[in-house]
Amino acid sequence: MRLEFAADRKVQQLRIGNTGRDNMVVQIELFRWSQPEGEDRLEPSRDFLVTPPILEIAASAHRIVRVGPRAASPDVCEASYRLVITEIPQRNKDEPPLRFRTRMRLPLFHRQSADCRFDLRWRRQDGVLVVSNAGLAHGQLQSVNLVQGERNWLLKLKNVGYVLPGARQQFELPADLSGDRFKVEYMARGQGQETVILPPR
Repeated sequence: MRLEFAADRKVQQLRIGNTGRDNMVVQIELFRWSQPEGEDRLEPSRDFLVTPPILEIAASAHRIVRVGPRAASPDVCEASYRLVITEIPQRNKDEPPLRFRTRMRLPLFHRQSADCRFDLRWRRQDGVLVVSNAGLAHGQLQSVNLVQGERNWLLKLKNVGYVLPGARQQFELPADLSGDRFKVEYMARGQGQETVILPPR
């Protein structure tokens, strides 16, 4: 699940449910999202208004949260955020004092126009496979396979497959991959399967 805002989209509703037997309190925070060196970085942001930011949800019920941008258009072609939804533990007399927080990080994207697109590029470098996003919007990988003759390897995705504009992700090459010649077959959200033939080193 994620939220996407075009420049003319003002407000969206987010439905949060409680499937438990007790009331729960939830806090919602907004963070600007980047990926320096391929790692997620979150920085607090006020670019969107979240109402209400803290809410109590009765058992087996749900509440509606409204999310809307403070500015009509982002400062880049596409701005990336995370809505961090955290359950605040409530102390009950019949429960032990230690309870763990439940946390969900929901992607949120704000685009200037539909012309903002991703552009994934692949290369082999120092024993790893690197994919970089030279486009102006995020890409989300759904699968990555290496193919060499009759053999193939399914690679494990990182960061749920997201590659933000200007960012990169890397994959360790299989130890039993022989030689320099192989193909990369991948699928990304919003497009079909693509094949890239990497040149020998």
